[in-house]
This record gives sequence, structure tokens and C-alpha cells, in this order.
Amino acid sequence: MMCAYTSAMDEARQMGGLKVLHIASWYPSSESPVVGTFVREHVKATALYSQVAVVHGESRGVRGGRFLSIEESEEDGIPTFRFKYASVNVPALDLVCYCMAVLSVFRKLSSEGFRPDIIHAHVFVAGLAGVVLGRLYGLPVVITEHFSGFQRGAASGMNLRMARFAFEKADLVCPVSHDLRRRIESHVKGMESVVIPNTFDPVIFHYREGNVRGHHSRKRLLFVGLLNSIKGLPYLLRAIGLLKEERDDFVLDIIGDGPEREKSEALSRKLGVDHLVRFCGLKRKEEVAALMRDSDILVLPSIWENLPCVAVEAMEGT
Repeated sequence: MMCAYTSAMDEARQMGGLKVLHIASWYPSSESPVVGTFVREHVKATALYSQVAVVHGESRGVRGGRFLSIEESEEDGIPTFRFKYASVNVPALDLVCYCMAVLSVFRKLSSEGFRPDIIHAHVFVAGLAGVVLGRLYGLPVVITEHFSGFQRGAASGMNLRMARFAFEKADLVCPVSHDLRRRIESHVKGMESVVIPNTFDPVIFHYREGNVRGHHSRKRLLFVGLLNSIKGLPYLLRAIGLLKEERDDFVLDIIGDGPEREKSEALSRKLGVDHLVRFCGLKRKEEVAALMRDSDILVLPSIWENLPCVAVEAMEGT
């Protein structure tokens, strides 16, 4: 399989650059601006060297009895195609609907002049649609895997069967961490793989010579992330509750939003630490970088992570 991948890469280079189609299971949107931000960073990094386009789909929101609706826009200077398709309650049939929707968007892209040299899928569900396209159009397929469920035991049943099929048929699989690669290899035999870590924007997150943090009367702790159950925020808040029994010369800024925000705010009040914890909501990357430079400690109490972008950003940006 690597022969086809390498051959296509060499041919594309000789013609003056690659055209890469990213198919993303997760991607930031106006409704969910922090979901899949790490995928967007991969796409932006690819765009430094290639012509790229992004396809992202969801199984909801189709009106008027239509099977598919497509919205085309330009985000971060990158052509982005978002589709919504009519799904069914049978998982196998829903997967077929998803693949058909991706195929329809691919044909639309091709008709508009964007014929990719490589399909780059993010997460195995998009990867399965990617390998179907790859077989139909003779294109090499790369899958970048971000899903921590392989480590947490959450990949099972049909999901695991889909993942095996996608990884075995792809020309290259790129887990974002070595541990994730080992866990995938325990389920999938004979796949071609290489670890490519999550990336970050060095224009925003970079070390500044002579950077001096502000003089604050209290130490500043910083959490940045999607407020969901995986991030382990209740453990952090309970730790703050224990710490305040000995000292209160600190403040914790929580940057982000998500389904667990209200519950977390309620817990901070119940623990009596709401005067030490500030829920700041969503912030732009530039604002996050400034907060990192002005904070003393980044805290990330996640139950599970692969390679969180925020940790890389904090190491590079302070």
C-alpha cells in the first residue's frame, strides 16, 4: 500500500504541489467552536505546503425532505464544505448515508475543479468514507487518528469493526501519540503507521525573549479546554477545595465551554471555592496565548488524553 502512497506523492511534487482533501469527523463550527480544534490545526499546517479543502458532515438538520444540504465557505483561507444529511436509526445504514453524502460533496468539489491527489481523513469514521473514495477514484488515503477511546476501551462492537476496516485499507495511519499507536495495533494487524503529533500555531504560541509575567498578589492557575466529562474538571475543583484549607493566595481561570459548564459552576459553589475560580468562557487563541504568558501554572486534570494541543501550546508559548 505504501507504494501507491509514495508514488502519488512523488508525482504530485513533480507537478508543483499536492492537493489534499481533508475529511473530518470533528471540526469546529459556529455551534461548537471548540470541538475538533486540533483537527483544524492539522489542516492549517497542511495548507502551508499544499492546496487543501475540508469536508465536515453531521447527521442532522436537513429540512424539506432533502437527503443532503451543503454549505460552502472559506475559513482561515481554506475552502470548507459542511454538509448535513438525513440519517436513520440503524447504525449500518446511517454509515452508508454518511458515505453517500461524502461522495456527493466530493463530486461537487471535482466539478468545481478541485481534484485531490490525496485524501486525508481525521478519525476512523471519516477514514472509512475516505477509503471508499480512495478505491472508487484511485487515490491514496491517509488517516490521522485522534480518538482516545482506543485507550479507554470505548472502541468496541461496530465502531471497532469500522476502525479495523478503515485502518487496514488506508495507505497510511497516523496516530497522534505513541500510546494510541500501540493500542490501535493491538486491534489491527499489518497496517502502515507513523506517529504524527498534534500541532499548534507558532505565530500565536511562541516563546518571547524577556517575557515577564505580571506582578499579581495571587498565583494564577489556568485551565483551557472543552468542558466535558473527559477533562476531569470535578477532580480539579475538589483539589482546589482541599487546597483552600491551607492557602487562598491563588486564582484558577477556566477557559472554555461545553456540556459540563453549568454542573462545574454549581460544584464550585457547593465546595465554597467560587471566589477562587473564574469561569471565563471561550477565548480567541490570541487571548489564550496572552493568558498563558501571564499565568504561573497550567493545569490539565483530564481523565484521558492523547496529545492535548493546549499542553504543546503552553510549552511553546511561555
